[in-house]
Amino acid sequence: MTEDVVTTTGDTPLHEVAATMAGEEVGSVVVVDDDESPVGIISDRTIALSIDDEGTLADRHVSDVMTGDIVTVTAGTSVFEVTQRLADAGVRRLPVIDGDGALEGIVSIDDVVVLLSQELENVSDVLSTQSHRL
Repeated sequence: MTEDVVTTTGDTPLHEVAATMAGEEVGSVVVVDDDESPVGIISDRTIALSIDDEGTLADRHVSDVMTGDIVTVTAGTSVFEVTQRLADAGVRRLPVIDGDGALEGIVSIDDVVVLLSQELENVSDVLSTQSHRL
């Protein structure tokens, strides 16, 4: 999980959150309420698809286009459960919350792939050292 999460609120203008994404070099931003609990997520793709016929984001705010009703996990959620929730929800990222529902981090499909590839490399190393057939 990444603990340093870029956040915004629903009343932020879209052009501002787009600039934040570019400046922070992230593809998504978690939308939080006053209690720092996640209430949505907005991605660069969502913003791109919300550009109007005139090519602007004028008069639009995060709450107008964010994905609400998000799926979350806790820090104790297993990697297998994370992959299942990602697949079931059809998303690439899940906010991680604490016991009070406050944002604690974010986990992405990329994080899962890196972790599993490292584990497969470890297994491969064991097999290589213990197998005379390889």
